[in-house]
Amino acid sequence: MALYNNALYPSYGVAKLRTQKGARWAKLVERLRHLPSVDPQVMAFTLLMRRLQKRQGGDVLPHHASLCAVCALEVLSSFEGTEQELLDLYHRTLEELTHRLQTRRVRRLSRVAAKTA
Repeated sequence: MALYNNALYPSYGVAKLRTQKGARWAKLVERLRHLPSVDPQVMAFTLLMRRLQKRQGGDVLPHHASLCAVCALEVLSSFEGTEQELLDLYHRTLEELTHRLQTRRVRRLSRVAAKTA
């Protein structure tokens, strides 16, 4: 999972994130743990964590700074919404990210096609 990448936060904290909400949250975190860091699901999860941190008024780190496992735990424990609200936020973030990635891919293909025409 991208959370294993030091640019995000260390892998040793991922397992602890499972216990922060209910069973569906735990299932999501467990599934994401086994995906590569370039998977859009993992990227969306990481983006969600950063957004929650920013929304809660925490120290917003530069995009290249680590979001440590302790910070991630604090972000989740400070989240006042329900498990369903958190999952909805994750799915909206995933949809947004997937759309942006598809749009980028289409633009890139359009440029390549224009160059070869």
